This record gives sequence, C-alpha cells and structure tokens, in this order.
Amino acid sequence: MLGELWDGRSARAVAEEFVASLIEAGADVKAAVVIGSGARGGWRPHSDIDLVLVLGSRRDIRPVLEAPGLGTVDPKPYTVREAIDALEKADTTIIEAMEFGVVIHDDGFWSKLRKLYEEGVRGKVRVRRRNGALEFSLAG
Repeated sequence: MLGELWDGRSARAVAEEFVASLIEAGADVKAAVVIGSGARGGWRPHSDIDLVLVLGSRRDIRPVLEAPGLGTVDPKPYTVREAIDALEKADTTIIEAMEFGVVIHDDGFWSKLRKLYEEGVRGKVRVRRRNGALEFSLAG
C-alpha cells in the first residue's frame, strides 16, 4: 500500500529503517504510524513519508531531529502525554493516524490509544475524504 520511492526503495522499509535508527540512537519509540498519501492510497514515488511518532519523553525528540532520512521521512513527534492530549482534543494528525494510518511499530501503546479512540473520541468526530483531501468536523 505504501509503494516505492523514486529510487525503487520500499517506502515501508525506509520508514522501518528510520524507526530502527531512532531506537538504535536510544530513543524510546512507543509507536510509529504512516499517515498522509501513503496511508490513504494516493502514494506517488516523489511523496515523502509522513510518520507520526509517539516517544517516551521529550528527550527522545533529539534523535528524531538528527536521524538520517529526514526529508524523505517527515516525522511528526509526540510524547506519550502529548499524544493522549491530542487524542482528547481531536487533533487532526492523530485522528488521521487512527482512521487511515499504517502502523509500522507499536510497543503496545498505540493499541491502548486506539482503544481510547474507539471508546470515546471516534463517535465525536467525522472524517471524510473530499476532492483528495480530508475534512474533519465534530459529529452531532
């Protein structure tokens, strides 16, 4: 579903390598989820890889900023607390990850966050595609 990059590399493999490099650098990566065109089926070889990262703490962000592959991978980092807060506030990036994301790493946190989403937030938010873009609105 994620397709290949312009140079023939698998986008999924590139995202997985990016996450592995973060873990190798000591980052506590709780979850990594591809969003954007790759996850929604609109992938093109020149697309970047939009990657939601949930990290154990703020100190884990430094390896993200220094990781090889930036540019090809466009990280969207959240700490655990920020991810929970974002979900409770119906942040569009987190909602997109819940609705369309392709999980490439989960230490169990994403599964728990998804359960919170399905039990509480999902019924309060409407997401639909329109002319290739996502529209978000409050249900009700």
